[in-house]
Amino acid sequence: MKISTALLATLLCLVLSEHQIHAQLSMSGTYQGKNIYVQNPMSDDNIGYCTDSVVVNGAVYSCAISDGAYEIKLDTLGLALGDSVSIRIFHKQECKPKVLNNYCFIAPEISRIKDIELAPNGKLSWKATPANTHTFLVEQYKWNRWVEVSRLNAEEMDSLGEYSALCTFLHGENTFRVQLLEGKKSVHVSREISLQSAVKKVNCTYKKHTKTVIFSSVTTYELYTNTGDIIKQGASNLIDLSELEKGSYYLNYDVSQLKIRLR
Repeated sequence: MKISTALLATLLCLVLSEHQIHAQLSMSGTYQGKNIYVQNPMSDDNIGYCTDSVVVNGAVYSCAISDGAYEIKLDTLGLALGDSVSIRIFHKQECKPKVLNNYCFIAPEISRIKDIELAPNGKLSWKATPANTHTFLVEQYKWNRWVEVSRLNAEEMDSLGEYSALCTFLHGENTFRVQLLEGKKSVHVSREISLQSAVKKVNCTYKKHTKTVIFSSVTTYELYTNTGDIIKQGASNLIDLSELEKGSYYLNYDVSQLKIRLR
C-alpha cells in the first residue's frame, strides 16, 4: 500500500510535535500573593514560540503562550497566602522559557514570618528567623494598594527573633502585612492582619485663593500627577500647592482620594 507524501509529512509533524513537548520547566513553593512572569522566546525554526502549555497544580492553565512574554495569574485561581503551588511549563526541546520572578516562591520549610499580631496602640509585632542581610518591609493597605510604612534591617535589631514596628492607624479598618526582603527581592509575605480603629475620619478643604489643602488633623498623604508621578508626600495638616503648574492633580489622604484642579 502506497502512502502519499502529504500523509507522510503529517505523520512526521505529529511525531516531532510529540517529541517536542517532553521538555519541561518545573517550579514549586507557596503562594506569596504575586503572579509569575515568563519570557517566551521564539522557537529555533522561528515558527511559533517556545512554550507549548502551562500546568498549575495539575490543571492546564490558559494564557497567551503565543506571545513573547506572558503572565501566570495566580491571583485569579482562588489561592490563599501560603497555599502550595506547582507549575510545569512544557516547552520545545531546542529552546527554554525564562521565569523572570521565580523568587516569588519560597518553600514552606523556610517561610520565616509567623505569629504576627496588631495591638490597639498600633504596635505590629511578629516572630522570624532572618539572616543578617534581610530587611523587613511593613506595608499598610490603603488607597487601593499596598503602601510601605516602615522598613527594618534585621542586622540592626538585637531582638532574639522578635520584631515590632509602630504603625499609624487610619479611620476605620486598618490592614497590615510584613514582607521579608533579600536585597530588593521579596522572599516571604506574612498573612494579613486587620484591626478596626476609633480614629476619626480626616476631612479635607481646598482653598483656591491660597492654593493650599487643609486637613482637619495631621494625616499621611501623597499628591501625584495625572501620569502617576508622586510629587509630594508625607504627614501634615496642610499642603502648599502654590508652586505647582496649572492642571489636574490627585490627592490620597487618610482613607480618601480627591481630584484637585489648579487654574
